[in-house]
Amino acid sequence: MLKLFTYRSCGAGAKKELEEKARRMAMLSAQPVFILREVLQYLSNQRIVAPGYTYLQDMVGRTVSTERLRLTRLLDRALTPELERQLQTLLEADEGIYRISLLKHEPKDFSYGELRQERERGTFFQPLFAFGQTFLAAAGLSNESVKYYASLVQFYTVYKLQRMAVPTARLYLLCFATHRFRQINDNLI
Repeated sequence: MLKLFTYRSCGAGAKKELEEKARRMAMLSAQPVFILREVLQYLSNQRIVAPGYTYLQDMVGRTVSTERLRLTRLLDRALTPELERQLQTLLEADEGIYRISLLKHEPKDFSYGELRQERERGTFFQPLFAFGQTFLAAAGLSNESVKYYASLVQFYTVYKLQRMAVPTARLYLLCFATHRFRQINDNLI
């Protein structure tokens, strides 16, 4: 049947190529669904029968984890104690409210008071943004990946962010700060 349709099965060599393709795609976007779609497109273009769902699921999971590990290691080496402290303060409560919760909120409208609060948020994020711009570019992180990691800060509760591995939480928070600073500037403009 495979010969008739000029397809080939996904053997060990094809799986190795597939893993390499997935690693390259993870550098473009860390979203698992993006990686899966690109891998399936690659299989179709190469006329290779897709391996089982479990294998694809495990491979995408490994790829995302490997990319996150690469980034967290780079971040651990690049962070200064001052930036570490600033990222940590995002997860601390100030008068009963977590700072990150306050910074997540976008303005309701473009009134003077809301824009003034946006400017204050921007002032807080400015040092993290400056570091994030240079670090994320040097690490080869795409804007899509920055947006994805930033969305995880919106998705997870503060409690879950506090409970996850510190390097991972720092990466998510740095991406959130970088992305949110851009949003703030867009709002102010």
